[in-house]
Amino acid sequence: MVSSPWCRAIPPGRLGARFDHRALCREAEHAEKVDAADGRWWTERRGSIRAKNRSEETSQPAAVRPAGARMMRVNWLSRRREVTEETMQVPTRHARCGRATLRPILAACACLVALALAPDARADNPALPGVYVNDQQNGAAIGSAIDAAIDAAIEKMSFIKRPIARRRLKKTNAAHHRVTVGLTAQEISVAFDDNQPVRMPADGRTAKWTREDGEVFDVAARWTNDRLVQSFKAADGERTNTFTLGPDGRALDVQVEVKSPQLPEPVRYALTFERQSGP
Repeated sequence: MVSSPWCRAIPPGRLGARFDHRALCREAEHAEKVDAADGRWWTERRGSIRAKNRSEETSQPAAVRPAGARMMRVNWLSRRREVTEETMQVPTRHARCGRATLRPILAACACLVALALAPDARADNPALPGVYVNDQQNGAAIGSAIDAAIDAAIEKMSFIKRPIARRRLKKTNAAHHRVTVGLTAQEISVAFDDNQPVRMPADGRTAKWTREDGEVFDVAARWTNDRLVQSFKAADGERTNTFTLGPDGRALDVQVEVKSPQLPEPVRYALTFERQSGP
């Protein structure tokens, strides 16, 4: 009895008299058996290879396998790739010892940098507080020097922006005739002429300060050796005043620097004063 689905699908006599129906069915059954045998053989082959791999991995002593190595199966043909300690970049004993030696050195360097960048809250020049003035002739010379510094800073600007920048810079860089410096344990204050004083924390922190025209600045003061450095920062630029007291304790030199992204060059000039009162 022929049971092949190929035989059931092809009724006798359908293909003509010259074809042997039973021979065709026998060939179809033989082909099915061959396919089934091949499938069983490949299945058993894969199973035996996997079992062999597992037995090799479990039976291999731990001392034979390199430290940190692992087996990776690529496909069922059991292609392997050993990832050793060098491939996985496992740190060796010498590398670990080197990093352990560098840690205290790096920590010490970080502490030194922090100390160098930290503002000095201590008043290095207690003789600086007082009232300083300049005479009218000196004030006129300072005014001319300020105008020359402004012209040099805006020289490379376009002819449209140049008058606008000159007007703004002359408004905020006047030739002051008096400066008053105050110092306490908590606060440093600086006032030019009759303007309201700029009060800054003595420990170097930044504070908000509003000028008479309503513009708000971030102000701060720090000591560099015996010099007092006062800084103003706004959205469109910044200004730095550096106060240096002369060796005689009477002459006060104020170096001014104004920077802005709109300026091709900074504005730099100096103000000089003589002590009128103070310690």
